[in-house]
Amino acid sequence: MNPISSPASWWLQTKRHWFDAFVLHNAPAFVYAGAPRPTAGTIPVFTFHTADPRRFDAQCAHLARNGYRTLSSAEYLDAMAGRLVVEKAVLITFDDGLRHVWTVAHPVLKRHGLRAVCFLVPGQVPEGAPRPTLEDVDAGRATLEDVLRLEEGKGLANWGEIQAMRAAGTFDFHSHSLHHHLVPVAPRIVDFVGPGYRPYAFGNIHVPVYRTGGVDDVARTPVPGLPVYASAPRYQTLRRFFDDPSVREACVRHAAARGPGFFRERGWKQELRGVAAAARRAARDERFETRDEALDAIREDLVRSRRMIEERTNAPEDSEEVKQLVHGFDPDGPQLDSEGQPREAPAA
Repeated sequence: MNPISSPASWWLQTKRHWFDAFVLHNAPAFVYAGAPRPTAGTIPVFTFHTADPRRFDAQCAHLARNGYRTLSSAEYLDAMAGRLVVEKAVLITFDDGLRHVWTVAHPVLKRHGLRAVCFLVPGQVPEGAPRPTLEDVDAGRATLEDVLRLEEGKGLANWGEIQAMRAAGTFDFHSHSLHHHLVPVAPRIVDFVGPGYRPYAFGNIHVPVYRTGGVDDVARTPVPGLPVYASAPRYQTLRRFFDDPSVREACVRHAAARGPGFFRERGWKQELRGVAAAARRAARDERFETRDEALDAIREDLVRSRRMIEERTNAPEDSEEVKQLVHGFDPDGPQLDSEGQPREAPAA
């Protein structure tokens, strides 16, 4: 669960687009109509995170068979600005840059002569050489299970694969923020890392980024007993709360001392809350960042993300090729006040 949201809120966030499209019809007609009319004058945008081999191949085959043109990010911007007129055009995008972009989407797009845009989290992309894809499955050099596996914490395409996709022309790459991270925005502890806490398929992005010794832990290792403070996406521009590391250390140390059976006890979270409260009474090193610090941190994140993508994909120097951003998490997600409680929307 995303720690900025209650279970009910997170479920609603994940289902919101389905509800908008199929119930409110707040989507192009081809999404919900049984016999939609042509999409003249509009450019449908299809957004993916993962790709199912059969379904994605069928979708791409439909586009190619019916003469649709898939746009690059630059072409899409030109079309939206009226500088480019295209008929039967669509934009295909992938958020995060998960391994499926390389293992599934890349070979399928290449097969049908299509292209897409991928929004990377460059600060989390691992080094590595290209791994097997669907082409290797077809040739008997790999199994489908090998190609589709998304290991917890290791689900991203690597730089070798990203460079190969750019060279092949199946993808152009832009930013999904440097680390796709949450930061604490209040001193309220909403959870603890323990059995059942899902850090996510890459980068442990459901664990907030904490600072120790002046350095951000962008690895976000989900250590058992680690407190999870009320948090929000960095790009929501809320002022970050810097906790005293001694509070986290006390909770982790207590969980380790209690042994493996601790998390099977019914009141383990309440016990850790007591440990955290006692440690915080003795803590002296906690504060909120200033507004200027928050804006400077976001600006640095944006600049570093762009530069890293341009450098690692061999974009021409001074090309300004990487100039699009997709917000990490839901930009319309719950805003929190200084106590970590949902903030009421301002009156109209």
